Amino acid sequence: MTYKCEICNVTLKSKGSHEKSKKHKSALEQDIEKVKDPIDDEEDEIEIDPEVLAQFDLYDFVGYKKSNELPKTIQAPELISQKKSKVSSGDITNIPMPEEKEKKINNVRTVVSEYFYDTTWFMLDGDKSMNSPEVGPQQTSFNHMDEVNDDIPVKYKNYTFGSYQDHDAFIDTLMHLTEERRMFFECLRAGRAQAMFTEMDGELPYGELELNEVQILEHWHNLMVQVSNTLHLGLDAKKWRYTTASKGAKLSLHIVYADASIAFANCDEQKLFWAYVHEVMSKDYPWLCGLTKINYKDKNDTYRWSSIMDLSVYTANRAIRTMYSHKEKSDRYL
Repeated sequence: MTYKCEICNVTLKSKGSHEKSKKHKSALEQDIEKVKDPIDDEEDEIEIDPEVLAQFDLYDFVGYKKSNELPKTIQAPELISQKKSKVSSGDITNIPMPEEKEKKINNVRTVVSEYFYDTTWFMLDGDKSMNSPEVGPQQTSFNHMDEVNDDIPVKYKNYTFGSYQDHDAFIDTLMHLTEERRMFFECLRAGRAQAMFTEMDGELPYGELELNEVQILEHWHNLMVQVSNTLHLGLDAKKWRYTTASKGAKLSLHIVYADASIAFANCDEQKLFWAYVHEVMSKDYPWLCGLTKINYKDKNDTYRWSSIMDLSVYTANRAIRTMYSHKEKSDRYL
């Protein structure tokens, strides 16, 4: 009995060894249109482990459709005054740009859609040197999900956006895909409520104490107990959920607080809270701050002084990697 790979267009005796080959993985990355959805193929269907599926509930996701679904929102009041208004460095409103305007009219990429993995995805078409339209694929996807009443905005790979009706629909798709195809991110829409979450990045072993992942989480746990007591938040230590994509010297931890009754009104409020946590960390837990390598592929070993927490993730429409997914061209699974 032979096996035909629809992606590579070859006939083989063995299916398993071919799917692990470099040729097959390269074909997957280069041409998504040739990917055959295993959901439609009974032979490729993967049995879902009930215990694994049970790990996915509302708390494994950090975005929510409506802010009023979460009755309690958290702020760090003493930090509100630190919000900065945007100030223009100069008046450029009267500078004419006719050439740029003409270029956008005649050379604009278009947003196209494609149906795969049980939903509609939006992406840019055309040459990469052309300008993007005023409404890009992400906003087009947001508009579409509002029309069809979907709850979960998702990014696939780098520049492809779609949505699913609810968490169960997304999880069902995710769990039926092989590992190499799981490259999903949940988009946290601007102005929507968010669960409490943070990410940690750095180099292992970390800091002057040369901490490993377990030791980092022990110190971080003590820090959050202190913060909770100071701000009277009543956080339950048993409700934190941890996932890791660390590998070798690269530290990558994702942490979510698993209680839908506690949330932030938007990403700006959440960033203020973690800015406060950062200040407490710098003062009382300085060993969780240190020299961080700017680029792990940089042979010159360039470092900067920073906190173990990544405060850059609290921006509008941020894409947060989902459990069991990996970045494109990366073998580090969350």
